[in-house]
Amino acid sequence: MAALIWIAAALVVLVMLALLMPWHLCFRGTTQPFALRLHLRLLGGHAPGIPIPLARSADRKGAHRTRRDRRKRAMPSGLPDLVLGLLSAFRVRRLRLTGRFGLPDPADTGTLWGCLTPVIYGLSGGERRIDIAPEFSGACLDLTGSGELLIHPLRLLRAGLAFAWANRGTP
Repeated sequence: MAALIWIAAALVVLVMLALLMPWHLCFRGTTQPFALRLHLRLLGGHAPGIPIPLARSADRKGAHRTRRDRRKRAMPSGLPDLVLGLLSAFRVRRLRLTGRFGLPDPADTGTLWGCLTPVIYGLSGGERRIDIAPEFSGACLDLTGSGELLIHPLRLLRAGLAFAWANRGTP
């Protein structure tokens, strides 16, 4: 009986450690050809990586809806707080993004480049490096990226519970 109590206590401690220490989500992907790999490391990144399988659903039944099928529903209360809570749970620890993009019209490419430039230069620095160049000769999207995100699971849990509490009893 004492052994079961010690085992239960050890499991509680492990669960608390998993919730208190940040998770590390490592990713690597390309657009030509499309490939994406994800690895999740728990316990502050000290645990071995857990590969996250990504599956595509080729057959999506019920994906096409008519306008009559859609019902107008009120926005759930607490949705802005949920979005802000989820965004506060993620931190970019390392980011490397390289490539080029282009639209069929060079003027549209220039407009998109003008909109992306503040984001690119605002996010670059330290462990974050973004090297994206516009391609004015035609439509293309050739990107390669890798990085690591820190996820604070307690913040995710807090945001989810606050959203659930705000929407309790609504159908």
